[in-house]
Amino acid sequence: MSPDPADLQKFLVSEWQESRNVVSKLDSQLSGLRQFGFSFVTVLLVASSVIFQTAVGPTIKLAVILATFGLVLALYATDCFYRIIQSSAAHKSKMLEASLGDEQGLTAVIGYAYGMTGDWIFIEVLYVIFLVATAGLGLAALPFLSWQSVGMLSGLLYALALLSLMDSRTETADDEKKKRFPVSTTSES
Repeated sequence: MSPDPADLQKFLVSEWQESRNVVSKLDSQLSGLRQFGFSFVTVLLVASSVIFQTAVGPTIKLAVILATFGLVLALYATDCFYRIIQSSAAHKSKMLEASLGDEQGLTAVIGYAYGMTGDWIFIEVLYVIFLVATAGLGLAALPFLSWQSVGMLSGLLYALALLSLMDSRTETADDEKKKRFPVSTTSES
């Protein structure tokens, strides 16, 4: 026995509303995370540069630099996690909109506009700037380090973080739709 079309429609609308709420909540959380995280890392870098002007030993300087690297990478990993969850919720919203007969729904239009602006690249560049600033601070404070060693380390860490993000996005939208959302609004007799 197939479900009542009106009940299915209500269910799909309810699911769409919930997925849009998740996208909105994660958008707010990402905004807060970035505001707090970027401010915190900036203050930490400034404080480190001031502290390094005093007679602090190389062990403490190295610990501060490594802690700053760790915080930037933890912030990036958390940002990536939230973006993956948000992207998944947005994808589900798009599928629900399509199931409701609205191929160009709100989520699709927002996703298209976001993709066209390419604003996401600024966030990635900001993380790279933080890593380079931390590496530069380390080089200035610890003369026994070389640009080559710090550059290779920060490049490797950033590449690993980026690969983990890219690896999570390898499936196409059509594969996702077929595997995870086999709902159709057409009645099959």
